[in-house]
Amino acid sequence: MTAGAQHPFRRRAVIVIMCVGVVIIIGGGFVWVGSQGLSGGASTLHPAGPAQAAPDSSLPAPSSSSSLPGIPPDPDQATVTPVPAPDPVFGEVVLDTVSLEATADLGGSVTARITDIVPGTAVGSGLGEVSGPSVRVSVELTNGTSEPVTLDEVTVNAYFGQETLPASPILANTDSSGFSGALAAGARALASYSFSVPADQQASVTVTVSKSAGDSIVVFG
Repeated sequence: MTAGAQHPFRRRAVIVIMCVGVVIIIGGGFVWVGSQGLSGGASTLHPAGPAQAAPDSSLPAPSSSSSLPGIPPDPDQATVTPVPAPDPVFGEVVLDTVSLEATADLGGSVTARITDIVPGTAVGSGLGEVSGPSVRVSVELTNGTSEPVTLDEVTVNAYFGQETLPASPILANTDSSGFSGALAAGARALASYSFSVPADQQASVTVTVSKSAGDSIVVFG
C-alpha cells in the first residue's frame, strides 16, 4: 500500500480516538458532579448535633412532698389541730375534771378551789328567782401570774342530781357576792354564789368555774 492510500485511514483513527476521549471526559465530569451532590445532601439531611449527657444516677430524685424555698407548703398537707368539742352536758369545752376538794388550774396560772358548799334557804327577789332550798358555793381564786387578772367575767355554775341538772342562780341573795375587779399578782380572792337546789339533791352538787364566758371550764364534782 502506498503512502497516499494509508493517509485517510490514519485520519479516521485519530478522529475516533478524539471522540472516545471526549466521551470519557464528559462522563467523568457527570460522575464527579453526582458524587459531590450526594455528599452535600448527606451532610444537609443528617447534621451532627451536640452529644447528649446521660443523667446522673447519684443525684436524689425530686420529692413531691418537699416545698421550694420561699413557697408556703400546701395547706391541704399541713397538720390540722383538732378543735375540742363542747361537753354535751355542760355545753362548754371541759379543761379538766377534779374532785370538790381539789385545786384546779383555769389556765394561765390562775387556779381555783371550792372552799365550801353550805345548804340553806334562799329568798328569791329577782325576776324568775324562787325562794326555797338552796346551796351557797364559795370559790377561791389565786393569781399565780406576775400581772393583775380581771375577775369581772369569771363564771360559776352549779348542777345537781344524777342527771346533772342545772341549778338556777339566786343573784339577789344577800349570801352571794360574786367576783369583780382585778386580782393582783400573787393574791387570792373569795366569792360566794347561791343556787336553788332541792333539799334531797344537795349532797350531789357539781360546780363549774371558768375565767370568762368564752373560756374552757373546770368541773368540780
